[in-house]
Amino acid sequence: MGNTSRTRRTTMVTAAMTTLIVGLSIWAAVRRTRPVDTVNPPATEPPAPSAMAAGLPRSYSPAGVIGGDHLFRERAVGVAVGADNRLYAAGDRRVVVFDHCAARVGGWDLPEAPTAIAVDAGGNVYVGHTGRVDKYTAEGESAGVIGDGVLGRVTGLAADANGVLVADADAGVVRVFDAGGVHIGDIVPDTPPTKRFRLPNNSLDVALDAAGRVLVTHSGPHTIETYDRHGARIASFGGYGATDRALFPGCCNPISLAIAGDGVVVAAQKAPACVKVFDADGSLLAVIDPSHFSPENTQMDVAVDAGGRIYVADTAGGRVRLFRPTP
Repeated sequence: MGNTSRTRRTTMVTAAMTTLIVGLSIWAAVRRTRPVDTVNPPATEPPAPSAMAAGLPRSYSPAGVIGGDHLFRERAVGVAVGADNRLYAAGDRRVVVFDHCAARVGGWDLPEAPTAIAVDAGGNVYVGHTGRVDKYTAEGESAGVIGDGVLGRVTGLAADANGVLVADADAGVVRVFDAGGVHIGDIVPDTPPTKRFRLPNNSLDVALDAAGRVLVTHSGPHTIETYDRHGARIASFGGYGATDRALFPGCCNPISLAIAGDGVVVAAQKAPACVKVFDADGSLLAVIDPSHFSPENTQMDVAVDAGGRIYVADTAGGRVRLFRPTP
């Protein structure tokens, strides 16, 4: 009996080991043949869409780092998407261009470090600096200067066929320029006594929706405000709130914004660094939580393409992160 039991145990152990070895071999073969996503490299952290959007109608998943980690050695300052879904990323002293598949297709050097970037429907690129905005063709050829002698520190830009909107953080106003680059007016809040945007973070961003309305980050009251091009306020949403995700915490949020073609508003905040997505009326749709960004970020620019993908200039990390809507 003893010998028979030992023989059965040996046979069972051998069979188990054989099954394990076969299973590992199959797993390794699958790993070797699994296709790699070459369009959008895998994110550096595991996706967690459920954690990003618990209880909210939309969610987004990390879809890669455009151009790889540390695209810029010092700072990733701004991102903008053109009508052809090309991504323009600005940082250090250069602009880098990627096609809609995240392949690098161009770029050019800048005379000094940029502070903001925008692209109009015609493919013209606008790069902000302190005191001026430089205009370029889509290929990076110089096409003029806007606002020289008028502007202070430029922290946000938006452009369309009617002209250029420039967020001047030093003056606390949005400067309005026509298509020829002539300064034709300013957008300021109508609240006394200062009649300027209150900016405790000394930063102001601006965006244009499909109807030509102007959206502005007003970090003093923690709001996103909508104006017409003549400066009349149309709407506002947001406000201060430490626990309500639809509001903005801290001393000075939101810090940047972008608008999708369907009117969806994408806004970044700091402390904690995260990205929030709202519908056109200001109802919260999704949150991309702080686990995906460097906690040192005090400024993150955002852009959104025609497919609803969100690009974030992860300033402290020197990289551009991509997030896809989760089906």
